[in-house]
Parts: sequence; structure tokens; C-alpha cells
Amino acid sequence: MRVNVYAEELREIKDKHGDRVTRIDKQVVVNLPRKHQAIQILLGERLIHTDNKTGKDDDTSAIKFWYYSEHERKLLVAIFERALAELQKPEARGE
Repeated sequence: MRVNVYAEELREIKDKHGDRVTRIDKQVVVNLPRKHQAIQILLGERLIHTDNKTGKDDDTSAIKFWYYSEHERKLLVAIFERALAELQKPEARGE
């Protein structure tokens, strides 16, 4: 699977509705001892509906990176750190 996010979809980290990068906790299976967690990154314009029971239904495009174990969390941290290192290289400026 490949996910392409084009520059036009990038936004500030926070907007009037709140943070656009968040951590999610979700109990996927009742019998599991731990919740699954995810890092969610919202992309593009917010698409929020107000016609559901809770008052807000956010259908904004997003990417979620799910993990369950400490090992998987560490892998995700290493991936993000490596991506950040690549973005900080002078040649990544594209000028």
C-alpha cells in the first residue's frame, strides 16, 4: 500500500477545531488487555458534520498509524525520527 499526500493537503498543526495531530486510544477487542493506539494526522480542509448524536462528526481526511505493543510504538518512533532527519537535510529544501 502506498499513500501519497500532496503539498496542497498540508495544514498548520492546530486550527480552530483543535489539534490536527493527535493520539487515539481505542479498545478494538473487549478481551484484549490493552487498547490499540494510533497517531492520527488530519489532512486538507476540515469536514465536520453536526447532525449526529454527539453533535460533531469529523470526516476530515486523515492518516492513522496504529500500534498495539511497545515494540510497535518504538518502530513508529524510529520511522518518524528517520523521516524528520531526512526533512532536516539541506537537500530536502528543494531550493
